[in-house]
Amino acid sequence: MRLNGIQRLLETGLIVSTAAAIFTLCALISFDPADPAWTQTGEFIKVNNITGAAGAWVADILLLSFGWLAF
Repeated sequence: MRLNGIQRLLETGLIVSTAAAIFTLCALISFDPADPAWTQTGEFIKVNNITGAAGAWVADILLLSFGWLAF
C-alpha cells in the first residue's frame, strides 16, 4: 500500500511521538536524584539514568513540574 503525502506525514509523526514517549518513560523510570540536572549543582562524573544526561534533565524537569503524576 502506497501512502500519499498527508498519510506519510501522519505516519512519521506517529513514529516520532512513540519514540519520544518511550524515551521519556525510560528517563522517568530510571530517575536518580543524584544525577546532574537542572536542580542539581556541582561536578558530576557519572550519570545513572539509562537515557544519559538528556534523560536525566527531562526526568528532572518533568518530576519537578508535575511530581509523580508525570508518570
